[in-house]
Amino acid sequence: MSDTITTTGLGVLPHQAYAEAVANIDGPGGYRAPDDWYTDHVAGELTIQLWYRRTEPRPATASEAASMPADRLVPAQYDAHGARTAPAMLSPLVDAEHWPWGLTIAWGEKEGWLWTALVNEDSEITPWSWEPLPVPLLASPEALHAALAPLFAGRVDDLPAQSGEWSPRRPDALADRLASRR
Repeated sequence: MSDTITTTGLGVLPHQAYAEAVANIDGPGGYRAPDDWYTDHVAGELTIQLWYRRTEPRPATASEAASMPADRLVPAQYDAHGARTAPAMLSPLVDAEHWPWGLTIAWGEKEGWLWTALVNEDSEITPWSWEPLPVPLLASPEALHAALAPLFAGRVDDLPAQSGEWSPRRPDALADRLASRR
């Protein structure tokens, strides 16, 4: 997992905390963490993009193996003598049958949250293929991930509308910026 913090001459961009809250909903490197993400300020608009490419299982850390729900973890395997033959593995986040190269989601302060499939291993997309996610402009990380769960599973017609909005600590430069534009 990596992230890029883009800064302006005034310091960190106002949507950095929001991007971090979405990307690190389970903590840095958690089960729902994106493979990569960044924030930017392009043509006067604040943007966020996150890539989810984990279509294969990955080894679980010791804490993940101890605390992860059974539906997200393939337990470690042991031989008849008790020696571990395979580590515990985290289940894929994105269904490879539907999304062989994964998905990307993006946020812009004007259009909100959108998603599209990656079309190859280089994370390229079809530019006109972006679809809106049924969440508010400033969706809470929990609301966003509730809409993403069926999408990751390939159920594009079953995305539940969410109404939860992000409630940052006050004052918040992003919330204030969006409120002033309404």
